[in-house]
Amino acid sequence: MPRYTNRWKALLFSTLVMMLVAGAVACGSEDPTPTSPPPPTATPVPVAAPTATPVPAAPSEPDPTPTPAPPAWEAEWEQTVAAAEAEGQVVVIVPPSEARQESVELFREKFPNIELITEPGHIRNFGQSVAQEQDAGIYQYDVCYGCVGTTVYNQWLPVGRVVNIREQLILPEVVDESKWLGGFELAYADTNNTHMFGFVANRGQPTLYVDRSVIPESELPAAVSLAELANPKWKGMLSWNDPSRPGGGSTVPAAMIVFDLEAELRSIFPGQEYLITASNQETTEFLVRGKTPMAIGIDRVSLIEFQQQGVGEQIVGVPFTEYVQESYGFGVLTILNNAPNPNAARVFANWWLTQEAQANHTEITLDQSRRVDVEGSAISSELAPGQEVLNMQLEVNNVHRTKSQALIAELLN
Repeated sequence: MPRYTNRWKALLFSTLVMMLVAGAVACGSEDPTPTSPPPPTATPVPVAAPTATPVPAAPSEPDPTPTPAPPAWEAEWEQTVAAAEAEGQVVVIVPPSEARQESVELFREKFPNIELITEPGHIRNFGQSVAQEQDAGIYQYDVCYGCVGTTVYNQWLPVGRVVNIREQLILPEVVDESKWLGGFELAYADTNNTHMFGFVANRGQPTLYVDRSVIPESELPAAVSLAELANPKWKGMLSWNDPSRPGGGSTVPAAMIVFDLEAELRSIFPGQEYLITASNQETTEFLVRGKTPMAIGIDRVSLIEFQQQGVGEQIVGVPFTEYVQESYGFGVLTILNNAPNPNAARVFANWWLTQEAQANHTEITLDQSRRVDVEGSAISSELAPGQEVLNMQLEVNNVHRTKSQALIAELLN
């Protein structure tokens, strides 16, 4: 083993110290200078989303099919009905026939808030009294169903006792002329086509009726001339609804004047001793009960009612050869002037001329409605050579009726 000297020991010691120092330096060689710790990282705060600037909404597109405004007539009708309900009632003059009175009853169902008051009567009986009442400032009637004839033409129209009914019509189905046979030109009975609306057109229905159980066709043909009434063969055999007064009985004498048969007419009264009756109903009664086998001016509806009961089943109509008769019968509507319930009168008039009301009326009375959309309505009859349609209830023919009534009154007195 080697021996170490003091020199060697010193050198070894120095080397060892240097090695220790070098190791210490090596351990702290990265950064001998101490550094401050990094600042703490702040927790990030969520940034609020920027508020969006409101953008005006785009204008909405117009509806490509906008709802149309209701027609003006609807508002007028609703207002009229409301005003009529406030009035509370309507007073209607109705012909003296159970069937015709029944035909207006449907109004109660359709307008329960308007009380229907009916006054049965014939224009011949109350026409003068209505005129006197109006002259005294008394107005108690709103509407008249059946007001047609010389009383209306001579005493009512000239002084404005009825209003322009044409101006009172609202409902489209009523003012549509295509719904009426011949349009308004033939519907109105007055020459102005304004005041008297004829809703019935009984065409081809005769005025002379015969009991075939008493007078067979071999004795009196199925159609006869007006002059046949002057044949002495029929003396005392005919009931005639007073031809000297307004009513169904005055149409035949007027037609005789139209066809230049005034001489024959003069020979009838009083020579033929025909039985003069006071009303259509009385004329019908005399015929079906056998008091006379012939009659002029009956109530056809009453005759049908009798026949349905098995009475007078062989009674038939016999037309005149000179013309095809067309008549309104009782089928004329008027609104009286200064009606106490003017709105209710307007509601009734409009409703009465609708398809529904006319169909109901035709079914009950068997009158032929002038409305072409009613089953059983008036139809044009083919005319024989030389024939013409004659409606003696038109105002234009009133001059002939007035003349014939005056003539017969003179002959009977």
